Amino acid sequence: MEYTVRNARGALLGRKVLPSHRGADVSLEKDELFRLDNSRHSQSIQVVEGRVWLTQSGNPEDVILEKGQVYRVTGGGGVVIQGLPAGRVRFV
Repeated sequence: MEYTVRNARGALLGRKVLPSHRGADVSLEKDELFRLDNSRHSQSIQVVEGRVWLTQSGNPEDVILEKGQVYRVTGGGGVVIQGLPAGRVRFV
């Protein structure tokens, strides 16, 4: 699973590959955007710390999640997550 991290202006900050197993964490600092490419159907994203904004391609509604809340990825659209102002998510 590959993801990219960009700042608020869209500049690429990094690209990494997460292990394919569930339980991987990603921390987002202020102004960082996390893009999960080729999202998998039935993957869930749990907020472990902080608060995040999340949007998924093909879903017209944005979501704001607090610590402990979970978002289930539906379909294969890409997902973008941003910390508000910072957060940590886990793929479960």
